[in-house]
Amino acid sequence: MIQFVSVNGLKFFLENTFGSLLGLLLLFMIVQDSIAQESIDRYELVNRHNVKISTIDTLASLSVGNGSFAYTVDATGLQTFPQEYENGIPLGTQSEWGWHSFPNTGNYTMEDVAEIFTTRKGKKVPYATQHDSGRKAEATHWLRTNPHRLHLGLVGLLLQKENGEEATPSDIDNIQQILNLWTGKIESRFTFDGQPVHVVLYGHQERDQISVRIESPLVSSEQLKLRMRFPYGSDCHVCPGYDWNSPGEHSTEMTSLARNAATLQRTLDTTQYFVDFSWEGEASVMNPDKHEFVLAPEGDSNTLTFSVLFSDQSTNESPTSFKATRQSSIEHLKEFWSTGGAIDFSGSTDPRAKELERRVVLSSISY
Repeated sequence: MIQFVSVNGLKFFLENTFGSLLGLLLLFMIVQDSIAQESIDRYELVNRHNVKISTIDTLASLSVGNGSFAYTVDATGLQTFPQEYENGIPLGTQSEWGWHSFPNTGNYTMEDVAEIFTTRKGKKVPYATQHDSGRKAEATHWLRTNPHRLHLGLVGLLLQKENGEEATPSDIDNIQQILNLWTGKIESRFTFDGQPVHVVLYGHQERDQISVRIESPLVSSEQLKLRMRFPYGSDCHVCPGYDWNSPGEHSTEMTSLARNAATLQRTLDTTQYFVDFSWEGEASVMNPDKHEFVLAPEGDSNTLTFSVLFSDQSTNESPTSFKATRQSSIEHLKEFWSTGGAIDFSGSTDPRAKELERRVVLSSISY
């Protein structure tokens, strides 16, 4: 294990030696053996760089995940306002196994775009090149965009005012959101329609799953529900990665429904995957649109707790509980931050040290 030492009073000599933040980092790596070893308080080091959000900022989306799965949220703690974030950091749900291809109706192959080049030794070698017209252009586009990453679905809040009107971002007040790096928890607090909402989110570290606990008077007043929406694949690499304009090109079928769990089967051309979701307490599942499902809590409880699991194969397993997902995240990330290299600039008097340390810590996270 590499243990980078803390820096107590060491001067930075950037001006005469390295002249960059990268050079500064290299400097400390070089001189580490000549500095007295001191134990780094890793918990303090990591937690002083927890990310805090106080407004709807489309360039400040936060994510949970496990290295092969990621779920990105807005200021409500879920994917409630995806359209507003499309030109910033989009609200995506993606996994390593989640890929999609449009049907190859033209039977395009690499031979359609190959161009023969002659090497210095006279050998004829085919290379794929871009073409701008005719069949070659069509083949260029299809081969370049397939397969593409698949957005697995939006899991957000359906917030409604007392008069039934759906919430807009401007209706969200008093935002206090924090990503706890040490535990992987995203905790979001805000006010809607005069009522407080508290959302706690974790990502499971061994499954492609999220678990959420929501506390608000809006739950019992039936103004807060869970809404899941599923798009078609998109070949646009600079777009949010989903297509809402092709509802007939894919299907979302509920294959099972029990008292506290349900399974959805998604089919997009030759791609198929499954979405299992479970919840605590009484609730009903509604299907208001072809690719939309709403979980509506019932009763007088002010708490809504649920989990959503994405998988490329039918497992016949319900998602783990919120408690189990929380424990998975806490244990894994504690081990992650407690092992491996660490660097602490808190003892430095250079004004650039804090920012450099922040960048080192944030660039280390596995989700």
